[in-house]
Amino acid sequence: MLSRTLDAQLENPSGLGLYGAFFGRFIESRPGASRYEWGVMAQASQMLDPKHLELFGQGQYIRFRRESLPGGAELDVWAVTGGMNYYFQGHSAKLTLDFSWFPGGAPLGADSLGILADPSNNEFLLRLQFELLI
Repeated sequence: MLSRTLDAQLENPSGLGLYGAFFGRFIESRPGASRYEWGVMAQASQMLDPKHLELFGQGQYIRFRRESLPGGAELDVWAVTGGMNYYFQGHSAKLTLDFSWFPGGAPLGADSLGILADPSNNEFLLRLQFELLI
């Protein structure tokens, strides 16, 4: 497997942050059988309080090839997320609250994130997370 990432980030003194990324992976599962999967992500954020409160929005698109999926489907996966971060002590102690929407569902589950494997229905995810760096 060969993976690649190309990303760019911009932050300015007024608290605006912009981030974009392209992800790709080339997989050869057996001789003569290979596939390329890719995705993009864009995020914008704005600090409302210079040291503590940040709002953000994010969009993601992933193109899965049929060999990766149960039943041989080929799917485009979209995810839209919005939320906020509250920094108690910079990135050392941070609370995140976000809401994600998967308009076409998710072809693969991620149990640890609460994402169900259901590519036929909309899926919504509300997450509250506290990070502590020790």
